[in-house]
Amino acid sequence: MKGKSNNNARRTTYNGVTYDSGSEARYAAVLDQQLAGGVIDGWKRGVPIRMVGTITYKPDFCVWTRPCPDHTDTWWVDVKGREYRDFRLKMRLWLETGPGKLITVKERGTSGTFKIDQEWIPGQKAPVRKRKTKKRVVVTVRKG
Repeated sequence: MKGKSNNNARRTTYNGVTYDSGSEARYAAVLDQQLAGGVIDGWKRGVPIRMVGTITYKPDFCVWTRPCPDHTDTWWVDVKGREYRDFRLKMRLWLETGPGKLITVKERGTSGTFKIDQEWIPGQKAPVRKRKTKKRVVVTVRKG
C-alpha cells in the first residue's frame, strides 16, 4: 500500500505496518536485521513525547539494548529526508526536555544504507552541522 504523506514522501508498507516513507520502512528492516543479529534487544514505533505545553514530538523509532526503566540503554531514532523549520525548534526543546538520546539518520539514495546525521543529547548544546561550501573560482580574461 502506497500513498503520500504531507511532505511528498510515499507511505510504504513493510512487514504489515505502514510507514510514512520508504526510508522509514527500510530503516525498520535494518532494525529487524540488527534484532536478529543480536545487536539490539528490541525496537518499536515511536510514540508522541510531550515537550513543552502542547508541543509534542514523535520520533520514528524507539530502540533499546536492554529493557531498562531509566532509559539508559534506550535511544530514539528519526529518519530524515528534509528538515523543516519546526524540526529545529523541536530538537532544541528535545535538548531541554527529551527523555534521552535522539539520533537522526539519513539514507544514502534508496539503498537501505543509512548514516547518522546528528545526535541530540539532552543537557548538551545543539550539534553544529558543517555546511558544504562551494569553492568559488574567479576567472579573469585579459584582452591584448
